Amino acid sequence: RISFVFVVNVAMACVTAWVEVRLFPQHQGSQVGACVAAELLVALSVTAFARQFQEMTLRRLQTDIEKRAIREERLAMTRLLELMCDVVVELDADLHITQPAPKLAAMLTLGTDSSMAGKSLQ
Repeated sequence: RISFVFVVNVAMACVTAWVEVRLFPQHQGSQVGACVAAELLVALSVTAFARQFQEMTLRRLQTDIEKRAIREERLAMTRLLELMCDVVVELDADLHITQPAPKLAAMLTLGTDSSMAGKSLQ
């Protein structure tokens, strides 16, 4: 795709030079050469911009795909644990419960309506 962008821009530079020569035959070769050089510089700039945009888009897509995969793996692991265990509790680094845990509250006979989120296991 980037090569297509480059080819189209070079073709536009050639067409611009051809139009310049046809419409303004009084212009000397150096003026036409400067016009062609400017058009080629623009073509290279547009191609470089397109390449950077493509790389940025690909990186963003890859990151989004990786995040989705991690989220799905986490969900699958949680479901598997819930099938095998009576209670599944998610803890942070300080051993505080991060999510509501109604099964844990019921198991500890605290009632299912009390929220366990934020409580410490110590």
